[in-house]
Amino acid sequence: MTTKEKMNSGKLGEIEMKKRIRQSGPEDDKGGKMLIRQLIRIFSIIILAILVIIPVAVVGLFVYEPSPAEGFAFSSAGKTIQLSDGRTLAYSDSGDPEGRPVFYFHGGPGSRLDGL
Repeated sequence: MTTKEKMNSGKLGEIEMKKRIRQSGPEDDKGGKMLIRQLIRIFSIIILAILVIIPVAVVGLFVYEPSPAEGFAFSSAGKTIQLSDGRTLAYSDSGDPEGRPVFYFHGGPGSRLDGL
């Protein structure tokens, strides 16, 4: 074999090896790539859970139960009338009992009269 033939066969051998490495590389490394993808997926889920749980927990720290209103017309101390449809109407008397009666009606928050 001449030197040129050796060089050509060596180059061809290198080229063949590179082709085989390129072809076999991804197939041999599928387990490694899949492992990395699984780790990325798990890490993403953990980060997402942290990003959701922390704000919910922080908001929960600052939310308080409403205290019952004292002296409000709908409290147990006020006067009420049970309507025929099951609703309760609360009212309050004030002023001179011997004076001229005045009736004042208003809709509370969330009542059907809210938009009037």
